[in-house]
Amino acid sequence: MIHTNVTDEELNTKIEETYYKIIAMFGKLEYAGCFHLAVAVALYNADCKRLTDLFRTESEIVDSTPAAIERNIRVYLRVILEDKSIREISEMIGYPLSDIDGTIKAKEFIAALKLYLTVNED
Repeated sequence: MIHTNVTDEELNTKIEETYYKIIAMFGKLEYAGCFHLAVAVALYNADCKRLTDLFRTESEIVDSTPAAIERNIRVYLRVILEDKSIREISEMIGYPLSDIDGTIKAKEFIAALKLYLTVNED
């Protein structure tokens, strides 16, 4: 379901690269959700049907709980939306995110961000 068929070193490198790209795009590195989002994006693949599976895998890597990871990512998304509109974020990543009552769905954002970063890899 979630690709983890890479070495720990490769995964750590991917997480670090993703983390710095997210900081460059959205800032707010002081929020734990920034790091948790980077890990989720690094682990995500199109076969992932449920975020709970993704967060469970992440919790084993970062020694946290799935609930804490989800909460931190959702807080980070709310903080991002204080500085940028959903339309602006959609334009940045080249994907029309759903605007549901002024919030972004975490799964949609993780998937769209993964696609954006994959297409725009250096």
